[in-house]
Amino acid sequence: MEKKLIYNEVKIRVGLDENQLPEEIRWEASDGQKESDAKATFVSFWDDKAQQTLSLQLWVKDFTTDEMKKFIHQSYVLMTDTYEKAIGEEKVVKDMRDFSDYVAERMGIVPPSGDFKLNPEENN
Repeated sequence: MEKKLIYNEVKIRVGLDENQLPEEIRWEASDGQKESDAKATFVSFWDDKAQQTLSLQLWVKDFTTDEMKKFIHQSYVLMTDTYEKAIGEEKVVKDMRDFSDYVAERMGIVPPSGDFKLNPEENN
């Protein structure tokens, strides 16, 4: 008996300026997510044959440095959550969370905890 699959669709629309730089990103999903604005997106696909990740990384021109720092950090936290859920190696997950905390402090998006030496001169 042939397996019948149900497909959902995610659409990403990118409005480009005259230099082909993103000015607007809109997305929607067929499961009911109405079209929404976004300022950045990272979409990754695993190519089984090539054994590598293919990705689409876009952000709009007015995406601020502070927003990018938060976006990168939160994306890494989500990847850590995915790693924990999919693989569950507790020691690796702890290292990933520690790294995430360190980077968040280094970026200045959370107050210093005192757990890390953030001055590069002190790390030598």
